[in-house]
Amino acid sequence: MLSIQYNKYLSNDFLEEFINYNNIMENFLLQRYFKNRGNFDSDKISLLETDQLISFSKAFFKESTFYPQSFRTSFFIQIFSILEYELKEICSIHFKHSKIDFSMEDLKGNSEIEKAKLYLRKAGKIDFLEMSPEWEYLNIMRKIRNRFVHSQGEINQSHGDWKTIYAFIHSNKNLLGFRNSAEYLEEYKFKELYNLNSIFMLDIQDPEFNSQMILQVKKFLEKLIKKLNSFEDSTTTPKPHS
Repeated sequence: MLSIQYNKYLSNDFLEEFINYNNIMENFLLQRYFKNRGNFDSDKISLLETDQLISFSKAFFKESTFYPQSFRTSFFIQIFSILEYELKEICSIHFKHSKIDFSMEDLKGNSEIEKAKLYLRKAGKIDFLEMSPEWEYLNIMRKIRNRFVHSQGEINQSHGDWKTIYAFIHSNKNLLGFRNSAEYLEEYKFKELYNLNSIFMLDIQDPEFNSQMILQVKKFLEKLIKKLNSFEDSTTTPKPHS
């Protein structure tokens, strides 16, 4: 059995520190915003000179938008990196404790995720259709993550992942959106106002986005480990004599 090697993935504490970290940082940003909100009083704003108003606008933008978005985006990318790392570790454990004659590193793929999936299908006999809805969700997150990493969150309607990301946003408007709020328009109005080359900026709009991501990673890895152990048990347990 390989279950001892995979113990941490079935622990209640696995990834708990990242959930706590997310909560601590989001609470800090919220407290900072409310602490400084007195400087954003509407009566005071009306008395500001032009240069003071510019300074106020910059400060408000930092507190309400830039700081939260910078943290959420970087933390989201970090969570996905953790998923990639842990999948690589699982494949390494499996390779060391099995009689497979190839490792994850021997396989070709455009990413660590793709190579891990290929290895787990071939060596671990994992059917990824049975790994939904977690795998489907994480695959969408992969596409969103790529937009942040490679294009600073920019995307347009001609991009290959547009339909997938737009559908997720449409169903999760409270978690992820576009900075110009185009996702709230009716589809026919949307097509009239924006063309295929119009650039949209992805925004993580709620702390729950990253909390949900962490939980989905945890659920996916738990399900994966149980399936690997189940397959290993079925191949190593001696069959009773007839």
